[in-house]
Amino acid sequence: MSIGAVFGGSVVFAPGVLGIPQVGTTRARGGDGTHVLGLTQAGTGFPVCAAVVAYGIHPILPQFH
Repeated sequence: MSIGAVFGGSVVFAPGVLGIPQVGTTRARGGDGTHVLGLTQAGTGFPVCAAVVAYGIHPILPQFH
């Protein structure tokens, strides 16, 4: 289960990391810097990864109370 979660998180996180430079590359080539695919990848990938991390931390927190 945990190996699958790590693999799934990596699969979701990697396109987000790759999407951010696409915006800068578009801007450097004279574009307006709003590369839609790159922004979409980063905008969906990072919140999904944050949700996976929060879901993983959620069962641990009651042990500290």
